Amino acid sequence: MNKFKLHAMLLIGLSSAIVSCGHVTVKDKEACADLGTAGAACTTTFTSQRRNISKSNWDRERVGWICMRSNDYSDAEDAIDELCRTTNLCNYETQQKVETLKTNMRRIVRKAKAARRSAIMSLNPPLEVDARDFQDLD
Repeated sequence: MNKFKLHAMLLIGLSSAIVSCGHVTVKDKEACADLGTAGAACTTTFTSQRRNISKSNWDRERVGWICMRSNDYSDAEDAIDELCRTTNLCNYETQQKVETLKTNMRRIVRKAKAARRSAIMSLNPPLEVDARDFQDLD
C-alpha cells in the first residue's frame, strides 16, 4: 500500500468517526510546518492562532511529533473532501469545520512547500523531487 493510500485511509477513517458520531468533540490542535533553518510556522486547526518557532526551539520541541510531507497532507485533504462529496455524511456544520481546518492549514502548507522548494534548489545533490513540490495551493 503506498503512502498516499495509507494517509488517505487514516484520515478518511478519522473523518468518518468525526462525522458519524455527533457526541464526539473535535479539539483544536496545533500543526506546524518545518521550515528548515528558519524553524517552524504553526497554526491551530480551528481557532486560527498562529506562532513562529525559532530553529533552536523547534529542534527541541518537535521531538515526538508525527509528521507528513505537505504534499501528502494535501492529498489527504483532497480525500476528506471526496469523502464528504460522495457519502453525504458531512452535514453543514461538519463541512464548515472542514473548510475552517483547510483555511487554517493552507498557510503552513504553503510555507512548508516553499521551504522544501528552497531546500531542493540549494542542495547538491538535490533532494528527491516530486512535481507537487512546485505546485502552489489554490
